[in-house]
Amino acid sequence: MLKNKYWHMLMVISICINIFFQAISTVNTYYSKAVLHNSSMISILNTAYIVPAIATFFFVHLVVKKYGKGKTTMFGWMIICVSYVILLPFTENTTVLIITAAMRGVGYCFLLAVSSAMVSDAVEYGEWKTKIRVEGLTFSMQGFVGTIAAGIVTAVIGWVLNFSKYDGTLSFADTQAGSAVLAIKLLFIAVPFVVGVLNIILLKFYKLDKMYPQIIEDLNKRNGK
Repeated sequence: MLKNKYWHMLMVISICINIFFQAISTVNTYYSKAVLHNSSMISILNTAYIVPAIATFFFVHLVVKKYGKGKTTMFGWMIICVSYVILLPFTENTTVLIITAAMRGVGYCFLLAVSSAMVSDAVEYGEWKTKIRVEGLTFSMQGFVGTIAAGIVTAVIGWVLNFSKYDGTLSFADTQAGSAVLAIKLLFIAVPFVVGVLNIILLKFYKLDKMYPQIIEDLNKRNGK
């Protein structure tokens, strides 16, 4: 796996997906409380993420078939980043929040729809490159990295909130410290946007979709199939 550059790339993407997921789940609650002062927005935003994501699942395979897994992932991050650009001037407008949340749901579906398949392709690349197949370890490491990343991101969110003087004892109607509101906005908008941009740049170097047919042909010849 150490010589498998695509496995390394996919681990970075997996960590970034975890960061994004925390932004649309955990931070969503704090945003609804400290910025919007509206408890009902927690469920509304969650629904705005989930429903479009489920709907997108039924046609995302068409995108994958036409453009490949790498570009589908890139499109997902692009949709997510555009949603934050739209949201930025209207951070407290509930209508814009719901519309952009739906966009992020679509983008998130694009990411999840191909993530496991991309790891599978990385396994084939690793065997083709090194003549050693490490399928089980590759998938288990993806799960391990994802779990560790989720724990670290959750801890960082807690640390940032504590440092920004967020007061969890206050109600939805109460006003949090300005530093806490700013921190939550950064966690909710700026951090996932930057993560998305970095992934788009990273995916520019993802060439495995084009290489994959030749890799499979070479492996079949090598294995006498």
